[in-house]
Amino acid sequence: MKRGAMNSLTRARGMRFEWQKLVTPLTPKSVVADWQAKDSDIKKKLDVARSASKTVAPIDWEYWKTQISAPGVVEQMQKDYEALNFPTIDPMTAENTEKLAEIEAEVLKAEKEAVHGASEVKEADKVIAQVNKVKAEGMTWTLKQWQDFIPGLEAQHKQEYEDEEYIVSDEQLKYDSVDWKTATKEFAAGQNPDLGVPESQVGDMSLEEELALVEKGTWSVARVFAGKDERARIQDKVEKTMA
Repeated sequence: MKRGAMNSLTRARGMRFEWQKLVTPLTPKSVVADWQAKDSDIKKKLDVARSASKTVAPIDWEYWKTQISAPGVVEQMQKDYEALNFPTIDPMTAENTEKLAEIEAEVLKAEKEAVHGASEVKEADKVIAQVNKVKAEGMTWTLKQWQDFIPGLEAQHKQEYEDEEYIVSDEQLKYDSVDWKTATKEFAAGQNPDLGVPESQVGDMSLEEELALVEKGTWSVARVFAGKDERARIQDKVEKTMA
């Protein structure tokens, strides 16, 4: 029975887990390590399966009759052996099929994440360019320039005026007191600088909405300086990529 199972396994479809093609600069090291372990496990199983012979060498019963003198022993062994049935066992049990389905689902998800990750690298370059622009020019911008740069900021200011919110928020006061040079050094060193509590709304962008997308795994860095309509288009693209 064991030989039948091994023969069936050697005929089973060999899964090509080409995880190397899925790795991007954004792939977590823990994910790469997990893929390496799965790849190694699959190769070991395939090596064992392929090493099993598909045929059984015939037994020379006449030779053994000359070597064993006890009456009827060889004859009975031959009879019992020829009566054996080695059924072909399907290795694709419900449990194994489920495991393979889980691995294939992980590979498919990784392929989609790789496509999304490659796009994110390009979008990150664009956002960094915008950040550098603000860093170089922002200190001299007028309020109108800031309102033109941040989608929905002018409407937010007008609403705050209508609501008679004239007092500077605690969050903004905290930002104004931050030592940004020190904060930059702390961030570069892997520390979490104390910048206070971020404002829940900047222009037409909601922090709660952005964090929900991050938690869901469908957030895109391209949303950072995008307006409401543009963010909707970006989200539609991401959702289709990850579907």
